[in-house]
Amino acid sequence: MRSHHRYLLYLVGLGLFSLLIWHYEPGLILEKLGTMSWQWVLLAGICILGVGIIGAVNVFLLVARDHKLTLTDFLPLYWASWAVGLIVPGQIGDLASIGYLLRRHSLSLSKILGRAVLDKAISLIVMFGFVIVGLLVFVKGLNVAQNWLLGFVVLFLLGGGTVYLLMKSRWRHVFDVGNPGLGGAFTRILREFVQTVRHAPSRVLLNVGLTVAKVTVTGIAYWAMFNALGETELPVLRVVVLATSAGLIAYLPISINGLGTVEAAGIFLFGQAGIGATTVISAYIGLRILVLGIAWVPTLGWWMQGTRKAGSLT
Repeated sequence: MRSHHRYLLYLVGLGLFSLLIWHYEPGLILEKLGTMSWQWVLLAGICILGVGIIGAVNVFLLVARDHKLTLTDFLPLYWASWAVGLIVPGQIGDLASIGYLLRRHSLSLSKILGRAVLDKAISLIVMFGFVIVGLLVFVKGLNVAQNWLLGFVVLFLLGGGTVYLLMKSRWRHVFDVGNPGLGGAFTRILREFVQTVRHAPSRVLLNVGLTVAKVTVTGIAYWAMFNALGETELPVLRVVVLATSAGLIAYLPISINGLGTVEAAGIFLFGQAGIGATTVISAYIGLRILVLGIAWVPTLGWWMQGTRKAGSLT
């Protein structure tokens, strides 16, 4: 991604986020945040910590499937990539950073990215599953859920068909695994993606199960934050579904980790459940602060520890 495009995405996210805060009045939002119950905030923080650990185990299962990399060595690398992913557009930053950090462990970039992309794909599919089930449960008398499911299937088939045609058509030489260009890199990543599914099905299935747990715990963190703000009547399942639906927007590289766009979607979706916009945006801001702290404080601690060790060896 060119640098000016990256900066544009930063500006889009910050602009929309600032517009939302200005529209719903910073004073009211700060007042709302000041009324939060610390016990519920603590529960939300524990959930976010759990989400980080589950996410690390998920990626480790796939990345280290044929490598003597230990979870103890991998956890700081994952945590750092998670922290970086929170401040760059879409889901690009954590993939790029985990690829860079794992190169020192003699893993090829195509292996790292292919397996990490598989984890992202599983997360996306599970999130869509939560949304579809939620629509079936909460949307009565409408065909919205069926339309979502049909649209997802159509997109999946079109994407798969396009890849197949590219591999089999006159463009096949561009996507040869030996090609040093982008086409070859894409094919090597795709090949690793497929081989991981084929040769490590038990790890993939465990990843799926843990991803379901991760999405659920993430939703519980939102539920806890809404309870911290006094919204104690919301069913936890509904919060999980609505938060997951809004969170899907973060996969689109249109702002910094969905900054602004996720909040706007959350205001709309939770508004349908009768939650005021000020409460919604306050909950999202509170969770962003929690996530940033939980991701970056250990990352900075590990970085400072590594710097001291490097300095003592020189």
